[in-house]
Amino acid sequence: MVRQISGIPDAPTQFDRLIGADLKFISALFSEVMKAPTADEVDALIARYRDATAKQQRDLIVLLSVHPVAFSDGAWTFLADMARQSEDELRAVLFRMLSLADAARFGRILSSTGWSWDARAPLWTNHYGTGALIKAETGLPFDELAPRLAPWRVLEGARARGADPAETRLAAEILGHVADGPNNPGTRSGFESHGRQGGEEIRSLHRVHTAAAQSRRPRQPRGSTASRHGYGCAREGPGPSNPNRQHAD
Repeated sequence: MVRQISGIPDAPTQFDRLIGADLKFISALFSEVMKAPTADEVDALIARYRDATAKQQRDLIVLLSVHPVAFSDGAWTFLADMARQSEDELRAVLFRMLSLADAARFGRILSSTGWSWDARAPLWTNHYGTGALIKAETGLPFDELAPRLAPWRVLEGARARGADPAETRLAAEILGHVADGPNNPGTRSGFESHGRQGGEEIRSLHRVHTAAAQSRRPRQPRGSTASRHGYGCAREGPGPSNPNRQHAD
């Protein structure tokens, strides 16, 4: 079917053909032949599938995630609502897509809802949500922002704000406590995949990495700065399964 899709001259028809095929999952091979829709075409696709089945809406989101697009205000409203309501796997795809489209704008949306990283959430949700917050919350005191960031991006957050010595020390202390604590699959996966290229890691656009965090967050000594900012709080519980591990860019 990849060859058939490659012969279609416009993005909306490609979308309609793939969504209509009702595939079990959308292979990453399609990303090599999919054309990028314009903002107007995205609006038309959203209008067409706004009241469609959950499976059709899911396929639409996955296909929209192939190429970064400059979304209209209406598309942002629809997609941000989807990001708040969707289950973990699709939410991760939406977080990546919206962050790549406009990280600062997406970060302001996340900030308005009080979003914070969660070791039990999918890697892409934590990674791209953190990047969006870093872009959006430049005026928030770093000791208030840092606990909301995924640990593997805390130092990046301090650098993005000008590498203030006090903020850099706090970031380094957080990293040190995480590194010294018990293994946490959600945190470890983030460190392992940070900086890799997304095209090398996506095995299927429909099977996004979900971090399995079944262990406790590392406990920190009382009185430490990182402990006071939430990195010493034990938190446990089963996370989503991870049969096909993927990594973020």
